Amino acid sequence: MHNANLYEYANMLQKRDTANVLKEFAPKLQWNPQELILDIGCGSGDVTSGLLVPAIPKGVTKGFNVVGVDVSNDMVDHARDKYGERNVSFCQMDISHEIPPRKMTRRFSKVFSFYCLHWVKDQGIALHNIHRLLEYNGEAVLVFLAKNPLFQVYRKMSRKTEWAQYMTDVEKFVPCHQDHTDPATSFSMELDTLGFQVISCEARTMKFQFNNANQLVAALKAVNPFLSRIQRELQGKFMIDILQELKNLRTPGMDHGQPEANYTLMVAHFKKPQINSPEMQ
Repeated sequence: MHNANLYEYANMLQKRDTANVLKEFAPKLQWNPQELILDIGCGSGDVTSGLLVPAIPKGVTKGFNVVGVDVSNDMVDHARDKYGERNVSFCQMDISHEIPPRKMTRRFSKVFSFYCLHWVKDQGIALHNIHRLLEYNGEAVLVFLAKNPLFQVYRKMSRKTEWAQYMTDVEKFVPCHQDHTDPATSFSMELDTLGFQVISCEARTMKFQFNNANQLVAALKAVNPFLSRIQRELQGKFMIDILQELKNLRTPGMDHGQPEANYTLMVAHFKKPQINSPEMQ
């Protein structure tokens, strides 16, 4: 979860989806001559620098500044060292907890988040923070997992004697929409309750085919919250068990070496409307 080099190497699925979402939504946003942009869950920084920054249109004539934030100091240090520029910076921030006032000194005209918020169990806190961080008429585009069979695998493995001691908090890492029949409606209602104007909110059925099993294993390791808790000599067996459980779920391609990920992706576009009450800011 905090290995920046591995995540940067193995996040091909996340990059594919992020690139497609930016291609779709960047032209729909109302861009200003000058933009202050927040990327929540920037990870290793490669998506912020390589995908988000190039998606900013040339119409931003007075320039832009992008701030990438992540809960992991290791990720932030890697991103800052490798991708920090004059107008791209990185810092530590935990969107899942109340953000201290000292970190609320600026309001952002755009907020993005790619493949982060499914790790936040109480999304109400995260969305409240986003509301505080957005300026009036500012827009946000959030992309995160609504459902993934991998979390079914985690639940099943947490009940096995061999792995139970390492996975006692498994539900902490299961997306809050994993068991919802209509996650898009649920999330849209939550946004509306917090005062956002929802422009679009979809739970999209997605597929991604890995070139080989090694790519899948690397991708799984890069985002596995339990692996670092397990003794090194048992980690290989843990990963083999995960692959077997995915095979038991009849994951396509597992038998012929080109496994296919099937998942549901939440994609939401909304804004913070102008209101008369300053205390709502």
